[in-house]
Parts: sequence; C-alpha cells; structure tokens
Amino acid sequence: VAGLMPMRGGRLALHARDANALPSEQWRSQVIYVRQEGGVGLPGAPAELFQKLVQLKAQRARQPATVAHAALRAALETLQLPESLLTQEWSSLSGGQSQRVYLAMMVALKPSVL
Repeated sequence: VAGLMPMRGGRLALHARDANALPSEQWRSQVIYVRQEGGVGLPGAPAELFQKLVQLKAQRARQPATVAHAALRAALETLQLPESLLTQEWSSLSGGQSQRVYLAMMVALKPSVL
C-alpha cells in the first residue's frame, strides 16, 4: 500500500485514482508508512527529519510548512509529549518516546492513509 514494493496483482486506488496513475512521490505524500520502530536508529533529531519532510515538493503541494509545523505541535499536545523532544537526538529518546514522536510527525503531514 505504501508503494515500497511493486504490486503483484489487484488494484489499488486513492480518491478514485489508480495508484499507477499517480507519480510515486505524490502517492507517498498521501500514503505514509509508519515504522514500528518509530525513529529508533535514525540519525539526527526529529525536528531535522520533519523539516526535510515538509520541504519535499509533494508535501509542499499538500500544505504549507507553517501549517505542518502547527499540526505537529497539536499532535504532540494530543499525545502529551513536550515539544523539547523534537530537538533531542533520536538515540536519546526512549523507544516509546521515539514511536510517539514519529507517529506525531506522520500524523502532522496529514496523509490520506496512515
């Protein structure tokens, strides 16, 4: 579904558009895969990754960076996570913190499918 592996059969559509009719970057901006590990093993800090994600062309077309950052703050608040976790290295977060911060980031991108 996330487009990480080629389809072997069947049909996959989003908003009545066939998955093969959409450029892969557009599909991946609307269908987001959430890793079970969250941010464990990723380099840098969550804020750095989120900034890179919102700068992707397909994401910029979906929502302005300011809206995405506001959505991230709201998601963190909903999950009762302090914003300060965004500036800590992934490696310094606990497994649970890492999962919840990563999930908040993906929710903030407002995909059609998570």
